[in-house]
Amino acid sequence: MTVIRRYTLSLLIGVLVSSTSWGELISLQQLPPANLTKADLYSEKSLPATNGVVVLCPGMNGDGKILAGEEPWRAFAKEHGFGLVGVSFSSPPELLYGKPAKGYYYPEQGSGDVLIKGLRKLYGKDVKILIYGFSGGAQFAGRFVDQHPDLILGWAAYSASFWSAPIAASPTSPPGIVACGDFDSERYGPSFAYFQQGRRKDARWTWISLGNVGHLRYRSLEVFIRAYFDAILVGHFKDASWLDAETKQPITENDRLLNPALSVWLPTPEIAAAWLKLHHP
Repeated sequence: MTVIRRYTLSLLIGVLVSSTSWGELISLQQLPPANLTKADLYSEKSLPATNGVVVLCPGMNGDGKILAGEEPWRAFAKEHGFGLVGVSFSSPPELLYGKPAKGYYYPEQGSGDVLIKGLRKLYGKDVKILIYGFSGGAQFAGRFVDQHPDLILGWAAYSASFWSAPIAASPTSPPGIVACGDFDSERYGPSFAYFQQGRRKDARWTWISLGNVGHLRYRSLEVFIRAYFDAILVGHFKDASWLDAETKQPITENDRLLNPALSVWLPTPEIAAAWLKLHHP
C-alpha cells in the first residue's frame, strides 16, 4: 500500500511524498504557466543534489514519476552524488503541434523557467544538470540546453520530429548526444540534420543511429547515455576521438574541419568502443 503524506509550501505549491519500493518520491506540484496544464516534478527524496541533478524528460505529456523511480537512473544518481528528477509537464496536443507551436516542448515560453524554479525549491539552490529527453522530451531538452548552457554538464536528446537551430552550440558548449532509431522514419532525418547543425558549429556532439529500432525507449541506448554522462563527469578528454558517422572509421583533424557534419565526438576510448557496437548508420 502506498503511503502519501501532504505538505504545503505555499498557496500555489504542494508537495507529495510517496513511499515506494525504490524509496520516497517527492512530487512538487507547481502552478502551470501559460500553454501548460501541468508542471509537476518528481524527485527521489533519498538523493540530495550534492554535485548536480539528473533531469529525465518523457515524451508528450508523459509521467515523470515513472522515470524518477527507475532503478538504473537512481543507481547512477546515487553513485555520483546527484539528485534525480522526472518531469511531468503537459500541454494540449493542439498547442504542441499547432502553428505556431506552444507548450511543454518550448522552454522559452515558460516550461524552462518552471523547471529551474522547481529545482531550486527541491534542493534549495541552483544545481548543475545532466538532462535526457525522449521524443517530445528530446525537443524540450535540446532547446533547454541551448538556452541555458551554463547550467548543463551534459545532455542527450533521443528521437524528436521538430528541432530548433542550436544557436549556442560551440566548441565549448556542453557535450551531448543526438540519437534516433533508423525505423523511426518521421524523426530520423530531422534528428540527424539537428546533429549536423551542431557539428557545423564544432560542438562536441555524438550522433547515434540505432539499427532496426522504431519510436520507443531503448535500453542499450540508455546504458550508453549513463556511461557517456559518467565520462563527462570525470572530465578527462585527452584521449577523446573523432569518428566518421557513416564509415565509423577514425578521421584526421583536417578531415574533421573540412567535413564537420559527419564527425562524431567520443570523450574516451571506452565510450568510442561502446559507440562502435551501438551505432548502425
